[in-house]
Amino acid sequence: MSRYRTVLWDLDGTIADTLPLIRDSLRHAAVQVLGAAPPEDVLVRNIFMPLADQMRAFDAERVDDLCAA
Repeated sequence: MSRYRTVLWDLDGTIADTLPLIRDSLRHAAVQVLGAAPPEDVLVRNIFMPLADQMRAFDAERVDDLCAA
């Protein structure tokens, strides 16, 4: 029996490179809601901020729709 009861894995960015998946999901949301993706630099600029803040950079009036997508 292990002396540890809980083990946490930091998958996002440590064990796996998930930045391409995050970028693709942001692009998908923008295309679904706004009809086009923002330029690449805008797409990834706020990637480590809370999701609502990231989406606000795309369109401040459609944050809820972008988050839902």
